[in-house]
Amino acid sequence: MTPSGRIVPDVPPVAQPERNAAIAGAADAFLTLLDRLAEESGHQELKSAPMLFWGHSAAGSFGPTFAALHPARTIAFVRYHSHQRGLPLDMKVVTQIPALLFAGRNDETAGMEDTQELWKSGRSMGAPWTFVLRSDAPHFSVEALKKANDMAIPWITAVFRQRIAPSSAGLRPVSDSSAWIGDQQTLEIALHGSFSGSKTDASWLPDETSARAWRVVSGAAK
Repeated sequence: MTPSGRIVPDVPPVAQPERNAAIAGAADAFLTLLDRLAEESGHQELKSAPMLFWGHSAAGSFGPTFAALHPARTIAFVRYHSHQRGLPLDMKVVTQIPALLFAGRNDETAGMEDTQELWKSGRSMGAPWTFVLRSDAPHFSVEALKKANDMAIPWITAVFRQRIAPSSAGLRPVSDSSAWIGDQQTLEIALHGSFSGSKTDASWLPDETSARAWRVVSGAAK
């Protein structure tokens, strides 16, 4: 565990999404390992700590599938150039949890269609989900990841602030009253209450800082 409170596992890559998903006992195994880490490290808070998941490629399937099983332990999840490919997902549960979904128009490994369809299905149910489609990002490159972080970091920061209440043990639901909306076609942004287009066809953004970063990372001029 790092000083910032992050747990950074070193997991070898597995190409099949189903082997990276939190199903068939994987979520329980992960929580068991956290319990053991809590005992051995003396950080008892790990036994009940909520988590935010970030996953690339097939590993991106762990976050949403864990969220569907353990929503009370999931702050949010980030899928970076990932694919779900038919994995079971309880949308009624997972659409209550913020998500940031990155895809590349020219990603020949994961493509964009799977991520875009997942995002559309979530937004049709009012999910607080953000979709970032980039034309210049391959499946993986360090430079593309650094650029994505220009948007991911303020998004995660805002979601943490909105979801975690110091005086409460539980996670707070996000509110549309302070959210921003981003038009996927024009990349224009506006406060939720001022957005005139179809909100279900646009991206949810947690605050103004993340909204402005979303425009730039998505390809709009600064």
